[in-house]
Formats: sequence, C-alpha cells, structure tokens
Amino acid sequence: LGSRSHFRKELNRPYKMWNTDAFNYKYNTDPLYQSHPMIYIFNPQQSIFQIFFFENFSYQNWTLLPEENSISIRTHPSLQRHIKFYLLTYNSPIQLSQAWNQLTGYNPLPPLWALGYQQCRYSYYPESKVKSVCATFREKDIPSDVIWLDIDYMDGFRCFTWNKEYFPNPRKMVDELNSTGWKVISMIDPGIKVDPNYFIYQQCHNQNDFVVKTSSDANAQDFVGVVWPGDCIFPDFTNLEFQKLWGTFYKDLVHTDGINGFWNDMNEPALFECQSKTISGDAYHPGCKEDHVLIHNLYGLLMAKSTYEGLQYKLNPKIRNFVLSRSGNVGIQRYAWNWTGDNDSTWEDLKAVIPTVLTVSVSGNSGTGCDIGG
Repeated sequence: LGSRSHFRKELNRPYKMWNTDAFNYKYNTDPLYQSHPMIYIFNPQQSIFQIFFFENFSYQNWTLLPEENSISIRTHPSLQRHIKFYLLTYNSPIQLSQAWNQLTGYNPLPPLWALGYQQCRYSYYPESKVKSVCATFREKDIPSDVIWLDIDYMDGFRCFTWNKEYFPNPRKMVDELNSTGWKVISMIDPGIKVDPNYFIYQQCHNQNDFVVKTSSDANAQDFVGVVWPGDCIFPDFTNLEFQKLWGTFYKDLVHTDGINGFWNDMNEPALFECQSKTISGDAYHPGCKEDHVLIHNLYGLLMAKSTYEGLQYKLNPKIRNFVLSRSGNVGIQRYAWNWTGDNDSTWEDLKAVIPTVLTVSVSGNSGTGCDIGG
C-alpha cells in the first residue's frame, strides 16, 4: 500500500487510493499524493513471499480484515466490467522484488548530479536571489548540485514561459550556474491558463481531443478549474498524440534556455476553490473515452511519461534526462523520480516522511525523496 505516512498497517481501517494534494500532511494522513494498489504478503507456513496487485486507477478503499487474513477492496462500480488482479509468488523477497520490477518497470539510470544535494523552496526569484543562494552555498563550502525554480520564474504562472522582469536572460543565468557546478531544474504544472493569446493554450484548446471535457457530449466544453494561473484547462494525457505534442513543449526550455531537468508538480491533478480538490469525476477524457473518476490515479504518471519521452526520445536523446513527479502510480519509476509532497519544518513531519519514502520505494520507485527540512 505504497505512499503511506506510517509504518503499522491497522486491521479494519480503510486505506484510500486517490491521488490527493495533501498539503502539509502529517503522520497517518490518508490519502497522499500517490496510489500504489499493491501489498506484500508473507506466508510463514509455506515460507513464500507474495505481491497482490489490483490494476485499477480509480478510487479504492483497501481494508485489512482479521478473518483469515483477508483484504476487502471497494472501488467504482463501473470497473466491474474490467477487473484485473496479479498475484506474484516467490521463495524469497529478493526474487519477488525482481519479478515486481520486471512487471512494472525499472528506474532509468539518472544523471550523476541527481544523486547530490538539491536545494529547493517556494520560491527563489528574481535571478539575483537564485544566484545569491547558489553563491552562499559555495562560500560556505556546502556540497550541492542542483537549484530548483518554482512557479515564480513563469510569466503569470503560464507554463513554458519566463517572467522577463525577474529573469531577463535565462540562458545566461543557467550557463553561469552550470559553470560553478550547479544544475537548474524548473517546474511545469498540468494546468494551462485560459488565455487566447497564450501559445500553449492555443495548441491544447484548438484540438478537440487534447483536453479534458465537461462531459462525453459531442458539444461539451473544455473542463475549467482554478489553479495558480487562475482559470485553467487540463491536458488529456490519455491521448497518445497529445503525449507526443506535450513533449515538444519543452523544446525552448531545453535547447534555448539550457534547463537541466524538470519537475512535474500539481499533477494529481490538484485544483483550488473546489471541495474535491481535483477534476470532477464525471469530466471526460476523449483520449481513452472514459470519465475522469476511472483514470484519476493515472493522470500524474501519464504526464510524467509524456515529459520523459519527449526529453529522452526527441529533445535530449544523448543524455540521461531527469524528471521529478509529485503524483504517481505503479510504474511511475519508468519515467520519473518521486517527491513526497509538501511538508513542514517539524519533527512530526520528519517522522511522517520516513515511512512515506520507504513505502514508495518498496512499491517500485527507488528514486524517491522528501523535503528534508520541510
């Protein structure tokens, strides 16, 4: 039951699978940003080790029952038409782990710099502040390899743009930082600002099957939700043609500006000003012809897939590309590392992130980390 902010699994307690913007989560908060509908089982009588995996990307409640060591799973009734389970059985935990990764995929080798210390907070701007932070690390002889740019580098939180007042010459800044041993990672969110003059909005909105719709009706409008830029539309990453297009959006950030890696955030997907904190369950994905409720937990993985494949197969095929994703599901490790989301600078939060990192790791993504200092 990966991505849990506690170690001990309690009987008769429902564990939720619903990727959620769990801002400032604490020990025992449930659900969190990722869902991994699988569980490890040890049978001491037969000395066998097992993984039970329910291939399901909708809402789920898993309850561990005391009767005969059984599991109760509740999910969306529409999924009764295509239910798929996996049961892996091996004689040792090492064999089981290897088989699990053979089934769900492996982490690609990361760039060497990704293994170093990385400095990120909300938020470093303007350019002078970024340079000052990096210079101070060097002056104090603190080993560090990466500086992260949160959404304030953008023009009005429009993804794939720069605020030219704060960052007048991005390439010059990146080159200067690279020359002193720093790599630069920038954030990209899924929410695309509703702005007819914004080139990314134009390319998404003008193709009827490239964004999430309010319904399956032929005349349905784009689904609009409020995030950092205000009113936003949301790409339909279940559309294979759109996945390819999304990868091309990174071209200027990579080739013109020299950005070294990317951070896919808010991709549960998270929304403001609504009780559900996400896209309506009855919104429609033209790409897979399903309502959002049925593929919700897959959204972040597909965004990471679209990002990674655009970088690795088109824009930067000769290097090891780095993508970090806040949201995820089984198999996310093929495309991105995970970060365990927004926490605070308290001992309680440190207590919560340790099991969160470890449970994501044993679910298949060893490239997992947290905000160490909150």
